[in-house]
Amino acid sequence: MRRPKIDVYDMFAVLEHQQRIAHFPAASDEAACIRFHADILSRYDAAMMRADTAAAVAVIEECELFLDYVYEPHADQRGVCYADVNDQLSKANSAPDGTVPRWGQQGTFTITVGSVPVRIELDHLCGIGMFGENLLPHFSIHIVDRHRDFLSNTGYRSFFCTMHDTEPGVTVADAIGRILRQYVQKEMKGKLERYDPFKGYSPAHRRARMIEEGMIAPDEEAEPEPTEVDKPIEDDDLACDGCDSSLTLVDEFTETECGTFCAACFLEHSRQCSGCELDLIEEHGGTHPVPTRSGGALLPAQEALFT
Repeated sequence: MRRPKIDVYDMFAVLEHQQRIAHFPAASDEAACIRFHADILSRYDAAMMRADTAAAVAVIEECELFLDYVYEPHADQRGVCYADVNDQLSKANSAPDGTVPRWGQQGTFTITVGSVPVRIELDHLCGIGMFGENLLPHFSIHIVDRHRDFLSNTGYRSFFCTMHDTEPGVTVADAIGRILRQYVQKEMKGKLERYDPFKGYSPAHRRARMIEEGMIAPDEEAEPEPTEVDKPIEDDDLACDGCDSSLTLVDEFTETECGTFCAACFLEHSRQCSGCELDLIEEHGGTHPVPTRSGGALLPAQEALFT
């Protein structure tokens, strides 16, 4: 989002603006601008990794100011827009394809949600979706294995997420993974969808498009559309660290720095671990919030654990 122009007749506003941009490299020096933009991304990543949201917001504001500064000489040129400058700098400092970007970098990488591989395309700092003091830009998900159920029947979904704070040590992949797990739990009710991008089309048009996309052979008939999906998403690697029982993303469990626990083991663990004594754990999985001994009323089946 571009800032309003400085009032050139307000001497104090002009002086303040000049002080704020005094450390910027010359806008005509492309290499220097790319290096400075890389430094901005490094400082944003450092602020996010230590969960200093105030510092992160300050870096975002500096980045917006810097983009305005670099774009200003091109403002009257036909065919050059503000987004071009942002995209050019961000592309020069993007993460290598297939690697998890640092905070602020754009990039394409793959994570696993439960046991489902998901390809992520992440926008850059000050890109689309960075409204207000939001800390995470827009990202989209793409199917990797078309023979497996996915988080969308089309194999694609766009996410504009509001994120105003974080925790120390949380990476971009951690944050997006948490968002997608919550999406599966709450929006999809813990159930995946069969990949069928032409669901709802007329049978003839659906078959023609499936042949065109190579999903079926010309002499094959398209399978009927599924009427109901009731397969819960499973996590092959998710297990309780207290009792070793396997868990799914729709089970009640809690993830802490100490490990992953089912509801019963977490309550038992929280008796002995002061670091896990939170009011309510709602973000880290389970269809219900998992209370601790310092929280509110317990679930009926768990009251005996505290007697």
